[in-house]
Amino acid sequence: IFFRNCCQEMFPPQQIAALSQFIKILDQQPDLLHNDQLAFFRDYLTKLGATIPPAPKAEETSKTEEPNPAEKPVEPEPEEEMEEEEEEEPAEPDADLWTPDDDVPPITIDGASEVSEESMDKAMELKSEAMGLQSEGDFEGAVGKMTEALKLNPSIAMLYANRGHCYMKLKKPKAAIADCTAAISLNPNSAKAFKVRGKCYRHLGNYELAANDLRMGQQIDFDEDTAELHKLVEDKAKKIFEKKRCKERNARARAEKDKEAALRQRQEELKKQREREEEEERAEAAAAGMGGMGGMPGMGGMGGMPG
Repeated sequence: IFFRNCCQEMFPPQQIAALSQFIKILDQQPDLLHNDQLAFFRDYLTKLGATIPPAPKAEETSKTEEPNPAEKPVEPEPEEEMEEEEEEEPAEPDADLWTPDDDVPPITIDGASEVSEESMDKAMELKSEAMGLQSEGDFEGAVGKMTEALKLNPSIAMLYANRGHCYMKLKKPKAAIADCTAAISLNPNSAKAFKVRGKCYRHLGNYELAANDLRMGQQIDFDEDTAELHKLVEDKAKKIFEKKRCKERNARARAEKDKEAALRQRQEELKKQREREEEEERAEAAAAGMGGMGGMPGMGGMGGMPG
């Protein structure tokens, strides 16, 4: 009786009940022993020869915990297979490529409404002379005559197209392209301008623009001589287009994969943060469950033992 009374005086029933509740919590969640607030208790148990369960890994979560649907990782959609890009092959040698000309003369097509009849007549005379020189193979002379004619009447689309043709014969593709562009602006149905410009683009290695212009020229006025060249540049343009499209698709696939990887990383970071917060909450709940236990470090209200 004396011993029982002494125990009751040293450990009041409410403190014993709190300690019993605390032991039950530890029995259900032994990983709480690894909380820093209970380090003293863990050391005490070790001294008594108790086996402390290993600390849980940070990635582990409660088996009974249901995942939050709002934070549930989104299942990645099946990845679009990236097309195998062929190694960049050196461009096929093209013996018909020309060195670009840099001395492109300026073109003025304004003021056509102010041309007098006399200027128109003189321009037509010069045009006839230029065509004669062109037929003789004197393309420099023909360019000179056409330039004089265009100064008198800058609204003749065929003159621009013909001078562009002469520039092409002189292997001046940029000057020819400028003239043909002027001709097309004055006459969008100038088949000759489209064909000459397309051929010049081909000689500069710009096969896509060449294919577009030759296609337009053939639609307006088909000829067998241009058909073979048109097929050649269409084939080259198609290969270039396919390579570009493959690269674009692969670039989109890589960007989507990087986006999904960043999302998964962010979800993993949020998951670890949530686990840390839940661990802290469990530790606080365990400490609160000890009630008024004081006297021992970390045990709130358990008063000092009577001496």
